[in-house]
Amino acid sequence: MFYIDGISLNVVREELKKDLINKKINRIFKNNDYSISLHFGKIELLFSCMPNLAICYITQNKEKPILDIASSIISNLRKHLMNAMLVDIEQLGFDRILVFHFTKINELGEVKKYYIYFECLAKASNLIFCDEEHKVIDSLKKFYISEKSDRTLFNGEKYQRPQFEKKISPSELTEIDFNRFKENQIALSSEVEGVGKIFENSLQNSENTFEEYKELLKSKKFKIYFEKAKLKLATVLDISYLNHDEIKVFESYNDLINFYISYESISTSFSLLKNKLISSIDKKIKN
Repeated sequence: MFYIDGISLNVVREELKKDLINKKINRIFKNNDYSISLHFGKIELLFSCMPNLAICYITQNKEKPILDIASSIISNLRKHLMNAMLVDIEQLGFDRILVFHFTKINELGEVKKYYIYFECLAKASNLIFCDEEHKVIDSLKKFYISEKSDRTLFNGEKYQRPQFEKKISPSELTEIDFNRFKENQIALSSEVEGVGKIFENSLQNSENTFEEYKELLKSKKFKIYFEKAKLKLATVLDISYLNHDEIKVFESYNDLINFYISYESISTSFSLLKNKLISSIDKKIKN
């Protein structure tokens, strides 16, 4: 499991900004139904909307073939974003939504602005491409009224974020409120924006003090917990996890996510091969 809450996503955003700001796009590809790649020279930024891994990262996999799948979203991205410069990466509060800001000079010498809203929302994850007025040009996934009643994403409509509850910003939470929630057994995740269950559980496994909360809030620790060689939890925060017998620490989010994807791919391939062999052996025994 790759753990990503709003606080974790802020760490991801900071690292991506260091690597990508003021770089220009020179290639754009759709790899499959769930992922799109923007190339900034030799750097490939991959947006994954897989339900089990909704995240964006700089991929280190240079050997995989690029499947240039034609689609309206790719046509529109190429039309407007080729040679565009990435000038900012914003997070909507501490929600799991990143906004990529681009500028481009057109044939008339005019500066045009474009935005990619990347929603890291598990099964509802999506990439939404908008013009300078934040009106939808296209989206990777198409949702209809019958499927998502809280909003529509029709082309030409102004972008609206998914429905969310107004909560306290994690940086503005006071010690008084923290202790009040603790005394009344009120979950932080229900009151504080960006706080996920594992973040909260990490506090409960310790002394659960406001000082620990502040330390955890600003922590950066790129690590993966294993149990019996099986990957249990990957995180960019210094959260604790009880059920493990090994921890692997990385220097950056980029190193962590690429190892995670590679390890999970190998583990899946091994499991499939193992099941195939067991099935074959069972058939021979029965015969």
